[in-house]
Amino acid sequence: MDIEKAVEHIAAWGDDDWIGLWLIAQYVADDLEIEDREEALEATLAIVRGLLTRGFRAGPSPVENVGVKFVPWREQDPDAVLAFIRREWMRRDDFPSWGDPWFAAGRFCRLDA
Repeated sequence: MDIEKAVEHIAAWGDDDWIGLWLIAQYVADDLEIEDREEALEATLAIVRGLLTRGFRAGPSPVENVGVKFVPWREQDPDAVLAFIRREWMRRDDFPSWGDPWFAAGRFCRLDA
């Protein structure tokens, strides 16, 4: 599994729109063909870390993030974001959904919030 290729591929989606955690998890399951829950979590987290290091920002889903600009969370430390995702993933016995974290490239973000 080449995580860097996966990050490049998914980062390209961010050229046009916000990216939901559920889309990343779906990519891991379908394109990387990872079915094991723990392995899927680790691959998803590795991709999210790659996005964050490329300047993507984490924030709430469009359910909470109303408006034209994405309003990221104040806390953007990759370790904190990944710890939050890990906690939520393990807390539920469910695939990430629309209401889980999303990610956006800086130009889509409203940074004055």
